[in-house]
Amino acid sequence: MHKLSPFPHDPRRTDAASSGWSGGLLPLSLLIASLFAVVFILYVMTRVSRAERREFVQVTDPARTDLYDLQRILALEMSAQRAYQLAQDPQSLQDYRRLRVEEDSVFADLHTLAFRVGPDAAEALQRLRGRTERWQSEVERLTPATVSPNGLDERLSTQGKLYSQVLASGTQLEEILQNNAAVRRERLNRADRTEMRFVFLLIALALASVVMLVRVGQRLRLLTAQAHALADRSHMRQEEMQRMASEKERFIRGVTHDLKNPLGAVDAYAQLLEAQIKGPLNEEQQQFVARIRRATQETLGTIHDLLELARVEANQIRIEQQSTDPREVVLETTEDYRAPIEAAGLELRVGPLSGLPTIVTDGSRVREILGNVLSNALKYTPSGGTVSVDGMVSRTGPLSPIPAVVISITDTGPGIPAADQERIFGEFERGTGAVARGSGLGLAISRRMARLLGGDLTLTSEEGHGTCFWLWLPIPTPLDRVSSTDRELQAG
Repeated sequence: MHKLSPFPHDPRRTDAASSGWSGGLLPLSLLIASLFAVVFILYVMTRVSRAERREFVQVTDPARTDLYDLQRILALEMSAQRAYQLAQDPQSLQDYRRLRVEEDSVFADLHTLAFRVGPDAAEALQRLRGRTERWQSEVERLTPATVSPNGLDERLSTQGKLYSQVLASGTQLEEILQNNAAVRRERLNRADRTEMRFVFLLIALALASVVMLVRVGQRLRLLTAQAHALADRSHMRQEEMQRMASEKERFIRGVTHDLKNPLGAVDAYAQLLEAQIKGPLNEEQQQFVARIRRATQETLGTIHDLLELARVEANQIRIEQQSTDPREVVLETTEDYRAPIEAAGLELRVGPLSGLPTIVTDGSRVREILGNVLSNALKYTPSGGTVSVDGMVSRTGPLSPIPAVVISITDTGPGIPAADQERIFGEFERGTGAVARGSGLGLAISRRMARLLGGDLTLTSEEGHGTCFWLWLPIPTPLDRVSSTDRELQAG
C-alpha cells in the first residue's frame, strides 16, 4: 500500500512576522548595529592614536632632546680639550672628564631610544658613536708635552677633521629623528581627522537612531491601538458568534425534536409492517418497507449529526477528561466495526499499538471520532480493499512541540484530490464524485471534537492511493499533570 506521510505542509502559516520585522525593526536594528560598529571603530582608532602619541612623546621627542644634549656636550668637550692643549689649564681637563661621564650617560639613553625609533636611527647612532670614539682617541693621545709646536698644529687640524665627521653623523641622526617626528606627526593629524569624521558620523547615527526610535515608537503605539481595536471587535464578534451558535443550537434542537417524533412514528409503523403483524406482504412490498426504514434511519442520523454539530459550535458539548488507555479505545472501536467492514468484503488490519502511553482525554469522544472515520472508510473503500488502524507517538506535526499519540486509519479507496482535502472537513461537504450516501457532517464534527480535546484531525491522500486520517491526541507533560492535580485538589 502506498505510504502516506502524516506531516503535510501547513498552509495556515503567514508572513506577518517577517513583514513586521522588515517594516520597522529591521532598519532600526541595522541602524543600531551601524552605531555600535562606528563606536567600536572609533574606540580602536582612539587606542591606536593614543599609542602613536605615546610613542611620539616617550620616544621621538626624548631622542631628539638627548641628541641636542649630546651635540652640546661634544662641543663643550672640544672646547675644554682645546683649552687644555693650548693653555695647559688643569680645570679644562677636569671639565673634559666630567663631560665624558655625561656623554656616556646620554649615549646610553639615546641607544635605547634609537632602537625604538627604527633601524635607520640605530645605525646612524652607531656611526656617530664610532666617529666620536675615534675623535676622542685622537684627542686624548695629544698632550702639549709630547708634541712640538709645529706638530701640535697638525694634530689639532686632524682633530678638527674628526670632529667635523662627528658633527656630520650627528646631523644625519638629527635628520632621521626629524623625519620620524614628521611621519608620526602626520599620522597623528590623520588619525585626529579620521576620529573627527567618525565622531560626526556617530553623532549623525545617534540622531538617526533617535528619529528611528521615535518613528518606531509611534508605529508601535499605532499598532497597539489597532490591536486593541481588533481585539475588541474580535471579542464582540466572538460574543455574537457564540450568541448565534446558541440560537442555532436551540433552533436545531427544536426542529429536531419536532422531526424526530413523527419520523420515529414512521419508523415504528414501518417496523410493524416489516414484521407483517397486520398481514403478509409480498416481496415488492417488503422492499418498499425496507427502503422506508432505511431512509428514516438515515434522516434520524442526519438530525442527530446536526444536533451534535450545533452543540459543538455552541461549546455545549461535555468533555470528561480522565486517564484513558488509547490502545483499549482503539481495540474496542475497531471490534465494534469489524462485522460491518468484513460484511462489505473488506479486510480490517489493526496494528500492535504497543508503546502507546496513557493519556488524559475523553475516551467516549475519541470513540466517536474513530467511529466516524471508520464509517467513512467503510463507505468509500471498494470491496476487496483494506482498512488499517495503527498508532504511534510523535513529537512533530500540528501539536508540535507537544508530544502526541497519533492514531492512523488508512483505507485503499480512490483517494481525495488535493483541492478537496481541506474542504471535506466543512459542513455538508463531501469529496468530488462521491457516490456513497451521507450528510457530510461526520468529518466536520470529528475535527471540531478532536480540537476540543486539545488535538487535531488531519489527513493525507493521493488519488488512486487511498486516504489516511490522523487523529492527534496530546500527551500530558509532567507540568500538565501537576497543574491538573492542583486543580483537582482546589476543586475538592
